[in-house]
Amino acid sequence: MLKIYFLQIAEIPEILINEAVIIKEDFLILGTSKGVVKVYQIEKRENGNISLFLFDSCNFFENPHSDKLTQNQENLVMTQKLYENVLTTIKIVNSKYNEGSYFVTMNNLQYVYERSFVKREVIF
Repeated sequence: MLKIYFLQIAEIPEILINEAVIIKEDFLILGTSKGVVKVYQIEKRENGNISLFLFDSCNFFENPHSDKLTQNQENLVMTQKLYENVLTTIKIVNSKYNEGSYFVTMNNLQYVYERSFVKREVIF
């Protein structure tokens, strides 16, 4: 089993990481208090070290209600402003039915999202 004792992600140092899930020891999924989920591919080195490479990233607060409600730019900008200072508690669960996908819930939104990090798209 892969154990990560210390992890520093330089891209998001000021944001609280409140969920971490490892999938088949190949991917690390991190959820932040700002509604951002990042998927890192884990590469194991021969010397025992590991490297993380950003594989997918999704900000669920950018367009939380799907494209249908934010088709025009003005509505999209208003929605993004509404959620820009929101902090959330995020829960991530690996999908057992769709390989390369995970489910996300947040205490600020009423939806359960399914995201395919392989296809880099949200599946509702």
